[in-house]
Amino acid sequence: MGAAGLLALSLAAWHGVPGGTFQFDDLGAVLSAPAGLAGRIRPLLALTFQADLALHGPRPAGFLAENLVLHCLSVLLVHALARRVLSPLGAFLAAAAFALQPSHAEVVAYVSGRSTGLMALLLLAALWAFLRAGESPTPAARRAWLAACLGLFAAASGVKEVALVFPLLVLVWGTLGRREPDLVRRVLPLAAAAAVLALGLWSIPRYRELAGWSFARHPAPEAMALNLSALPVQLSLWLRPGALSVEHPLDDAALPLGPALVFLGAMGAGAFLVRRRAPRVALAVAWAFAALLPTQSLLAKADVVTEKPLYLAWFGGALLAGEALAGAAARVGASRPGRLVLVLGLGGAAWLAGRAVQERVHVWSDPVLLWTDATRKAPGSSRAWNNLGNALRTRAPDRALLAVRRSLDLDPSNRRALANRDTLEALCPAGCAVP
Repeated sequence: MGAAGLLALSLAAWHGVPGGTFQFDDLGAVLSAPAGLAGRIRPLLALTFQADLALHGPRPAGFLAENLVLHCLSVLLVHALARRVLSPLGAFLAAAAFALQPSHAEVVAYVSGRSTGLMALLLLAALWAFLRAGESPTPAARRAWLAACLGLFAAASGVKEVALVFPLLVLVWGTLGRREPDLVRRVLPLAAAAAVLALGLWSIPRYRELAGWSFARHPAPEAMALNLSALPVQLSLWLRPGALSVEHPLDDAALPLGPALVFLGAMGAGAFLVRRRAPRVALAVAWAFAALLPTQSLLAKADVVTEKPLYLAWFGGALLAGEALAGAAARVGASRPGRLVLVLGLGGAAWLAGRAVQERVHVWSDPVLLWTDATRKAPGSSRAWNNLGNALRTRAPDRALLAVRRSLDLDPSNRRALANRDTLEALCPAGCAVP
């Protein structure tokens, strides 16, 4: 019931990932990655894509198989960290809850999800190294582990810039997970490293361009209001696998700001009030808020609700799930009937979660399935209909033209849909069965 079991569970649920394909923005992000990394955003991410191209060429199976390996390694790190604060059974169940979260599909089954998957793995490893530094008996060992922690943190920031939140995650863990002595002083080197890394990233012109685009799209207060309005719906996706989609339009994915703030405030206040009696509840809430802070801040986003940021944020929720399930097991597992109920209950929950994972992997395996699912769940999204038209272009140009026309009905100013309509009308002469 250890690492081997977790790997078997993960592979059973996610085994279909290498059978997928490149999706809508993978070719630009991956296949055309420039050889030079200087001045490029996310340079270490680009380096992994270049290594994949050198190893197996432009075949999606290799890229996706690596994503699956990264997820399995993250599951093992979650298990190792959970063993520090939970019982052996609780740690196993926490790692299983992390492994079988269906919302992870946008990280694992999507080539461009590599940015989040690799960043999360490096940050979890950095947290492990930080903890080992605090436990080391000699100054030399402490320095070595701290250097490893800083190196992993820097590498994670080179994969995805939101990794700069790591010092805050360490504070959350050290305060609510396993109380670490002299925590603030020990986090100071991480905070200094974060400041240096932030300055280095800001020196890259592309980051300044993206910040300018953000503030031009929405002023900072307006962007924050939109992000906070959408956060409760985003968090609820952990418990609503049927609502998972590549497209979550703002109209369908945000509460009014007032109720959203009440909900988030209640979560924060509740976590604070129970932090001593139920520290894992407080850890789950605080970790999620901290992990999502970089994506729910003053910067505007093209998509206010996406599933990728939930990947690292689920670590706290997985710990809470592991503790709750282990506690339930202790209460009902003393008798033979209780053990039977326990095995059936846990097995049934794992089966249901695994089925939900496999369904999302199947949807992500094919662009037509992905955007058909998106148009079903977000029928008012012009972008979803246009991307469905793109996916159908070579398979069924008549259906593709219908999808693009639907996109333009919803948004006549959609320039990409206008261009697609012209192209498809040229590809679809009178013989196409389009009314």
